[in-house]
Amino acid sequence: MTSSYEHTPATGRAQRVQSRLRTGLFIEGVLFVLFARVLVRALPMRLWRSQVACSGQSNIEHIHHDTVRQTVRAAERAAEMLPGSTRCLPLALAIRAMLARRDLRSCLRIGIDPSAGTHRFHAWLEANGKPLTAILDPGSHRPLVSRAA
Repeated sequence: MTSSYEHTPATGRAQRVQSRLRTGLFIEGVLFVLFARVLVRALPMRLWRSQVACSGQSNIEHIHHDTVRQTVRAAERAAEMLPGSTRCLPLALAIRAMLARRDLRSCLRIGIDPSAGTHRFHAWLEANGKPLTAILDPGSHRPLVSRAA
């Protein structure tokens, strides 16, 4: 029985390179998520507010979708595997910083759900008006703060 896919040294090398890239991206995700957790929990916002300063409109195009998807997934996996919980703001900050390292700008949104009995805040990333990270309920959260990066 022959397969349409043959394992050649070139495909084996390509798979190893892809595996190393995913591992490196995951390690980067762990470091950035940990840093963002410390930043949000330990320092007053006035000291780290510049990390979400506006610097222009999103430059994420169709050709960047794989990079964005892999970056977001690596940070989400890192956050899931770290002890404790990672809330939406540190995760969004970590992903934004990882994308910025790749010269990809996104917009950090911080919103509130006005229909909730208590103020329910949420942070997420957008590019070109489309969410890059999870939104709890897209219709219910009204953006309060938007910072491009």
